Amino acid sequence: MNALVRKEIKLLLPSFSIAVLLALSLWLAPSNSALVSPLSVFEAVFPFLLCPAVVVIMALDSFGREMSSGTFANLLAQPVSRSRLWWTKTMALAGALVLVLGVWWLSFLGWRSHAALNAAKPDLGDLAMTTGLILLTAFSGGLWTVLLFRTVAAAFWFTLLVPAGLTVATRYFTEKFFAGANPTYAITAVLTVYSIAGFLWARRMFLRAQDVQWTGGDIAMPAWLKLPRMFVAAKATQSRGPRLALLKKEIQLHQSQFVIAGILAFLHLGMVAARKAAGGFKDSPMMEFLTGQFWVLWVVMPLLIGCAAVAEERKLGTFESQLCLSSRRRTQFAIKFLVVLMLSCGFGVIVPLLFEGGRIVPDIQSKFSNFALASNGQVLHGNLLWAVLSFIDSLLPLLPQLAIVIGVTTISFFASTLARNTLQALAPTALGIVVASVLVINGSDPEAIVDALLWRGWLAYLIGIPTLTVALAWLMYGNFKQVLVGWKVWRRNGIVLLASLVAVVTLASATYHRVWELVSPIEPPHGVARLTPSPGVTLRCEGVWNGGRDFLVRLSDGRIWTDRFEFKDPSLGALLLGEGRSFTLLPGGRFFDGTNWSSFAICNGWEAVGVKSDGSLWVSKQPTNPVMLEQSALHTASPAGLVRFGADNNWKSAAREADTSATLLKEDGTLWRLGTNRLSWKKPWPGLRTFKPQRLGADSDWAEIFSNGDQTYFRKTNGESWRFASRAGSVKNAIQLDEEIWLYRVADFELFSSRGDVSAYSRRGANFMVGVREDGTFRVTGAWQPSPNKATWTMAEQNFQLGKETDWIALAGDGESVVTLKNDGSLWKWTFSDDPITYPDAASCARLGTHSDWIAVNATMMGELVSLAADGSLWSWQFESMGRRSPSFTSPVGELRPLLGVSRKPQTLANIFDDAK
Repeated sequence: MNALVRKEIKLLLPSFSIAVLLALSLWLAPSNSALVSPLSVFEAVFPFLLCPAVVVIMALDSFGREMSSGTFANLLAQPVSRSRLWWTKTMALAGALVLVLGVWWLSFLGWRSHAALNAAKPDLGDLAMTTGLILLTAFSGGLWTVLLFRTVAAAFWFTLLVPAGLTVATRYFTEKFFAGANPTYAITAVLTVYSIAGFLWARRMFLRAQDVQWTGGDIAMPAWLKLPRMFVAAKATQSRGPRLALLKKEIQLHQSQFVIAGILAFLHLGMVAARKAAGGFKDSPMMEFLTGQFWVLWVVMPLLIGCAAVAEERKLGTFESQLCLSSRRRTQFAIKFLVVLMLSCGFGVIVPLLFEGGRIVPDIQSKFSNFALASNGQVLHGNLLWAVLSFIDSLLPLLPQLAIVIGVTTISFFASTLARNTLQALAPTALGIVVASVLVINGSDPEAIVDALLWRGWLAYLIGIPTLTVALAWLMYGNFKQVLVGWKVWRRNGIVLLASLVAVVTLASATYHRVWELVSPIEPPHGVARLTPSPGVTLRCEGVWNGGRDFLVRLSDGRIWTDRFEFKDPSLGALLLGEGRSFTLLPGGRFFDGTNWSSFAICNGWEAVGVKSDGSLWVSKQPTNPVMLEQSALHTASPAGLVRFGADNNWKSAAREADTSATLLKEDGTLWRLGTNRLSWKKPWPGLRTFKPQRLGADSDWAEIFSNGDQTYFRKTNGESWRFASRAGSVKNAIQLDEEIWLYRVADFELFSSRGDVSAYSRRGANFMVGVREDGTFRVTGAWQPSPNKATWTMAEQNFQLGKETDWIALAGDGESVVTLKNDGSLWKWTFSDDPITYPDAASCARLGTHSDWIAVNATMMGELVSLAADGSLWSWQFESMGRRSPSFTSPVGELRPLLGVSRKPQTLANIFDDAK
């Protein structure tokens, strides 16, 4: 290969590699359509936004690296014709740009099938034209701007702003003066002419280039901007002279950025004036958008300031002399970084606010002023914490923009410590910004990247931000002390950063999953067994009252134990440590009088309706007033005894209809109501036993009624399933029971048995149903699929086994947390990493705990299950779920997720034989 070609390849290779990585980095976006969010879409689009910027840097590299490294004069002195040098450099640059464009398109076509773009498919023809114009303008602008200005900073801005200005002006004048013309064609023509003219002008300048380009004189800050010595006392000058000199030197180092900022400010003023004069460009959406978002260019200033901080001194040859000064190196480093940070915050935050005011302040509705942190019932108000929260409240709208500016400044400063000139630091800075944005966006949900539950919530930020900050500070200071930087320094920095990131991931994952529990007993020992496995032993969690539910245990001899549980908010500390229980049993749990109960229902608090095996109907002796359900005194009330209701012996089952009524089924297949359908009862409640049963509907072919969570289902002898509806409305196949209550067909539920089919979904978002059958197998029984018109979803019947075991006797769960009970008394939790219908082997189960004396299991809600042991004890198991386990504490800045994962250890709730009566 020709030596000139090899030199050009080495020259373009760093920025070319980073451009390719940016084009490929969109694959870090979540592939799971269920996890698509505005942040994930931004994460996928962000590399595409930065890729054109890196393409501009590649175009600047062709001649910019020569001038930054001081080799441009040697290039002109080569014994080769300038025409050959020109075509070698431009063809190598054009080839690199075309390769990047090819990778960009391959990545985009692969990403186009992403769920976020399914609804809005872009026009590939317009997109091809847009990318082609970006390539042409970057190619041409990167050549003529460097050869004209011979400074990378000015060339970078002109390469970006000139095509953008031509595009805006062409579109505006085309829409204003040529209403029938297509602005796209006009923009294409103008930018094509600009690219050709820029290329020819750059060739002319190169063929006539001299060793040194005249700059019009020295560029220096005006004397009136220099710090007057009259403001510094003589004694202070003697003691702080070195530091003050370093400070002035650092500000002078960035005087070119002041010039760029002045030009940018002048343009911004023009944009603001044009926006005001034209009334906001209401007739031109593109102009309105560009003039309204022009302030975003100020965010580029921190990038340029940070990239020039150290690299520019290496380029000018003054860095080695600075390190030989008498001031300590850490003092020099601190002053340099603080000046960069101060200028970046000034140009990136304060200046845009001065031009735009509150219009660009993020719309964050903070509520610290109306917020009190509650801990054990005590409100923390009027103390230091409250003062801190109030101060944060005033700064909260500015924090996102300030955080972005600080992050960009730190990344660009770090890249500058590794570079020999400003241009060399730009491409690594762009790559670093993309990597940092991916880490920040997915830091609370790494499942979007690795498809595994490493942690959730803010734990990674609490560990990662301090760790990576220390690592970056240590690396930046070490790089700052190096006069020459090369591959060894880059390799050392890469290894340290990678090791720090691995350490953060490992520590966060280990902490979140409570690794210390692996070396401690999971469960305490159980008591003496008092129950034996039997189909007659069941658990039920049903009804919703006052934020809680009714909890029933039916033993094999027909005895009913009942209690109520309610969901409570844990304290802030318990929530953050993942130790808050989502519900608690209330005092007063006990066995109801009598045995041989075949069906039982709780209606309003403690008032009950039961059917015995002899077909007799029983109701509570003393009523419980529904109006009093909100009072805490009711929580400790003793349940009333039951008395027989009527003389009929043909009752089959009972189920809760509402707080003031129960639905009854007779052996002859007729439905009846005991109570009233008046949900709002104002008078003192007389009790269910004061009402007479009323026939519901005219059908007499009902086979069973049963509860499933909050709902009561009705099944006919022909297998049809029905459930309550307040009014029929437009529901087809509805059955009217009375003036207010209707039943509507639930065809999906007919695929399942009342034994234990539950809803589940995989980590990739597939929704399906699973159940345990009479033969002891665990099977997928149905799958949600779109209807032919894709307007609704229907349940399609499925029937295939998961696992090889045939000794399952029960299951419980909802969502991702599904637990099955084996015949040997052991509990097993199932995990569906993928769609089990397509990949049956992707379903796996792991044993819960170490005991083998479990009798029954049932789900409550919020990823929590309750199991009954042979000694009569009830235990709560909490699980992580894809539903993100709704937090019990909401802060003014969003949800506070637990810092730690759910404990593997179950929590004991009660023992049904304690204080049994």
